Amino acid sequence: MVKNIVERVLNIGIGSFKEYLKEGRSGKGSFTINDSEVEFILNARERILYIGNCEIDILTTSCHYGGFRYWFECPSCGKRAGRLYFTNHGIQCRTCSNLNYRSQQNTKTDCWSYYNMAQKVARQIDKDYKFDSVYPVFPV
Repeated sequence: MVKNIVERVLNIGIGSFKEYLKEGRSGKGSFTINDSEVEFILNARERILYIGNCEIDILTTSCHYGGFRYWFECPSCGKRAGRLYFTNHGIQCRTCSNLNYRSQQNTKTDCWSYYNMAQKVARQIDKDYKFDSVYPVFPV
């Protein structure tokens, strides 16, 4: 079964709000996702983010060397997530949205996986590398 992949789904990361939360600034704002304006309200004191009619709690965990890390609390399952995805079922974490990464769908018999890996290596060697043809031209 082929699942949807995270690269094709609109998402938002906690890093977008980290500076506001550190400084304790609350306020309204908006961000653009695929030419559509999405408004949000951030309450930094209570650590709550409102996106549309969805209320998202913001959690913290302490780090070993001091400080703390911010997380979204998934509105569906209540688990911590660094990124939430906008799906047909609302705003959810990757697990609740039933998403996986493109690399998780690669198989050893998938020739396109090897083709894409070869393209990646070629671009690391030569930044201007472009593959013009599907089939290489061999001298006659």
